[in-house]
Amino acid sequence: MGDRTVRGLLDEPGDWDGVKRWRLELRTLVDAAPAQAKVALLGPREAWRAEVPRFAAGSCLQSLAFMLALALPALSAAMMVQWLVIQGASRWDMPLMYAGPLTAFALLVNAHGEVQELRTPRYAGATITWTLALWNMIPGLLVLAIGLTAARPFWDGSEVWLWAVAANVALAMWTVIRFSVQKSGPQDDLQNVDQAVSEMRPEARGTALEERDAAIRELVARGRITPELGEMALAAPLGHLGRTVAPQVMSPFGAHAVSRAGQGERDASGS
Repeated sequence: MGDRTVRGLLDEPGDWDGVKRWRLELRTLVDAAPAQAKVALLGPREAWRAEVPRFAAGSCLQSLAFMLALALPALSAAMMVQWLVIQGASRWDMPLMYAGPLTAFALLVNAHGEVQELRTPRYAGATITWTLALWNMIPGLLVLAIGLTAARPFWDGSEVWLWAVAANVALAMWTVIRFSVQKSGPQDDLQNVDQAVSEMRPEARGTALEERDAAIRELVARGRITPELGEMALAAPLGHLGRTVAPQVMSPFGAHAVSRAGQGERDASGS
C-alpha cells in the first residue's frame, strides 16, 4: 500500500503538479469520508483514484440499496402491466402480493435517504432530483392505477400494499416540492463541500487544517512551490485548496460546479 501519510505524499518524487495539490487535501481529509468524497468529485480522476478508498462495506451496501430502490418500483410496475396485458387481468397470479413488498423496500430506502437529508443536507441538483422522483412516481402511479381498477375484483388482502406504493409516490412528490421551495442548506456543489467540512468534529477539522498548512509551508521551504502559491494555498478554506491553486485540472463536474456557483452569485447580486 505504501506510505499513506501526508509525509509520504510530500516525499514522493516528481513535480508538485496540480494533481498532487488535489491529493494533498484529499489525504488530509482521509478521516472525514463525507468531506473527502465531496472534494473528490470536484478534482481530477487521478487524484481521487490515488486517495479515495476503493472499497468500504458500508458504502457498498448503501449503493446496493439505492440501486434496488430505483429498480424495484419499475419491476413492480412491469409485473402489474404484464399481468394486465398478457394474462388479461385474470385472478390467476395477480402480482400485487409481490409488487407491493418490492415497492415497500424502495419506500424504506427512500425514507432513510430523506431522514439523512434532514440531518446532513446536500444539494443534489434539479435534474437528479426530478429523475429520481419520476423514477418512483411513474411506476408507482401505474401500480396504483391497475391495483385500484383491474385488480380490485381480485383483492385477497394484498391490497394493503397499495398504501406502501401510495406512500412512496407521495414521498417522491415531497422531495420535488422540498427541492423547489428550500432556501436553507447548500445551494450548489461548492456549498456541499463547506457543509460536509462543517459537519466534521472540531478537533478533526483543526487537525486536517494543521496538517495541510504544515505541508504547504514545507513545500515552500523546499522550493517545490513558489511563496506566492503558498500564500494562496494557506488562504484557501479547508476543502477548497485544489480549486484555489490547481483549477486547471478540475474534473468537468467541478468546472461546471464552479461555473454554476458563479452564475448563482451574479444572479444574487443582480437581484
